[in-house]
Amino acid sequence: MHVGDAQLSAPVLAVGAAGAAIGIAQSLRRLDERAIPRIALLSSAFFAISLWHLPLPIPGTSIHLVLLGFMGILLGWDTFLAVGVVMIFQSLLFGHGGVTTIGVNTLAMGLPGPILSGLFRPMIRSSQLRWVGIGGFLIGFGSVLVAALLIGTAYLASDRQFASFLPAYFLANTPLMVLEGMMTASATLFLARVRPETIGRDPLIPPPEGSA
Repeated sequence: MHVGDAQLSAPVLAVGAAGAAIGIAQSLRRLDERAIPRIALLSSAFFAISLWHLPLPIPGTSIHLVLLGFMGILLGWDTFLAVGVVMIFQSLLFGHGGVTTIGVNTLAMGLPGPILSGLFRPMIRSSQLRWVGIGGFLIGFGSVLVAALLIGTAYLASDRQFASFLPAYFLANTPLMVLEGMMTASATLFLARVRPETIGRDPLIPPPEGSA
């Protein structure tokens, strides 16, 4: 799901960088120091799990597990900060993703989780575990789908010739969407049983005192 260097046009890179900067700035503005350990833990998990990746036919592009929906559920808007830090380290230290595309990658992977976790918040905070599981699946599945759509749009906006690669790109991402949905549903169900107060924070509202 990372986009490499020399794949996107300058205007697309600029839009991605601006969007990522806004998201990270919003996260930093709202940052509660009590949430830092959680952000660090999920950043580490995202960093480790995304190092295993499957290259795609588009040069410099790959897919991998991302935990986008789960991070959105637990971190809300702080997902941007967690993803941004990982994007910087992976591109600079491991060449995983491009340096010029840090903004696009951060925007594509940082935005879906908070938005979808807010959209399906009533489901994952339901007292009925069935709805919690369904909501978790939709958030995990949908976060990868939206991220893939954003990256696909970035490719098309840069060069129409990439259109021929997009069917293979979305086909390769489909199993990942299902797997992410299942993982997110399982993790959300577990938290709903043991720590229900940790899930479903509104991404646009700061956490209340004592809830971090």
